[in-house]
Order: sequence, then C-alpha cells, then structure tokens
Amino acid sequence: QLIRRVPASGLIITNGQDDNIKTLLGRGIWSEQLTFAVTNADAPRPSAHLTIDQTSRLVVLNRAPIGELHWQLSGAHNLSNALAAIAAARHVGVPPKQSIDYLADFSGVKRRMEIVKTSPKAVLYDDFAHHPTAIGSTLAGLRETVGPAPIYAVLEPRSHTMRLGIHEAQLVEACKTADQVFWLKPTNLAFDLDQAVTPSGHKVFEEPLALAAAVAQQLGLEDSSAHIVIMSNGGIDALKAALLDQIHHA
Repeated sequence: QLIRRVPASGLIITNGQDDNIKTLLGRGIWSEQLTFAVTNADAPRPSAHLTIDQTSRLVVLNRAPIGELHWQLSGAHNLSNALAAIAAARHVGVPPKQSIDYLADFSGVKRRMEIVKTSPKAVLYDDFAHHPTAIGSTLAGLRETVGPAPIYAVLEPRSHTMRLGIHEAQLVEACKTADQVFWLKPTNLAFDLDQAVTPSGHKVFEEPLALAAAVAQQLGLEDSSAHIVIMSNGGIDALKAALLDQIHHA
C-alpha cells in the first residue's frame, strides 16, 4: 500500500540484499528506484546502484567511487543505514560526497551500541537489539571492531516475538560471535529458555544481581579488557546498575 501511494516522481530506496523486499517489489513498482548494498570480499558483488565496501568503506554510486566513509559505528546494519541516508539526501539535492563528510561526525543514537562505561577491565554497551538478526549483526560488527578481545553478550528476550519463542531456534546461532553469553529470563516466557540455550554453554539467570555476579566472576579470569553488550528492547535499569557496580569493583 505504501509503495502504491508513492508517485512516479518519488524514489523507493531499498536494500538490494533483502530477498523479501525483492519479492515485494516484484508485485509492482511505479516510482524511481535506488538499491543499496554492503559488499565484502567473501561474497559476490551485488547488483545495486549504491554500495559500500565493508573493509575499505569506499562508497560507489553507479560504478563511480564517491569517497570513503570514516565514522565510529560498527556493523553491516549501520553501513546499510548510512547508504539509505546518503540515497535519501541525494534525492533532495544533497551531494553524496557531502553526506559522507557529514556522517563522519555521526556518533550514533542512544541505546544503539551506546558506551555506558569504560574501565580497565571492561567496556559496557547498551544496545536495543532484540531479535536474532539484529543480535547477530550487532555482535559481528563489534567483533570486526575489537578483534580477538573477549565479547560478552547479555540478553533479555523481552520482545513479544521473543517471549513467544518464535525465534527460539535462532538464538544460539545469533550469539555465535560472542565468547560468553548470559541470559536474563523474563517472566511469562512461552518456551524453555534453559533447554534452548544452555546445551550450547550459555548461562541463564532469573535475577539481574546473579547475572552481574557471574559476569564479574568471568571478568576475573580474563587477561584483557572484555566488551560487554546488553541487548534488550525493554527497560534495563536494574541490570545496567548491577553490571556497572560489578565492573566498578572488578
């Protein structure tokens, strides 16, 4: 319905790597279209108008290099967001090179890999990731940034679909980039979280204080600073406070 309402003079900006979107557009599109894609050396080069290389950060429009994007954010999902913003700004008259320059000053938004605490023992992040695709992309982006440093994923399956267990089979795979995974179990889950993740070495807790204590105990075994990412779409004040206290005393 939204696509049908966009006039012929409008622009539909889409992720060229999303098969669901390709299927949708196959039902009919009457507007100008611009596709974007994140490329890397391990995958075939996608057919898209606007691309960015995940390693070099080189942005290319219609096969012509525009410039390199240098910013503080990590992950392919953030690069995709950058391309969509560049495309939208271009449609209303902002030169892509100017957009790239401006994006260099963009430090992100609250609860999107927001750095909450930095100490000699750990860096604590708060992120809104709350389904397997977002969790996997967030952790992969962090791994790209921190290299072999320890990564701890602290997750609360609090969204409606997570509580129902719709993503139960994808939970372990989504966390594969993390070295340690700690789950805070909310009430009224429709599936057995312990059965879903503990066979893979993940740890499940019902209280924030117990989870934070386990994180601190693991930190004590590390030789280098760890990167701890809290991922939930709910209010996490109690969990965040407990982790901050434990990191302070670690």
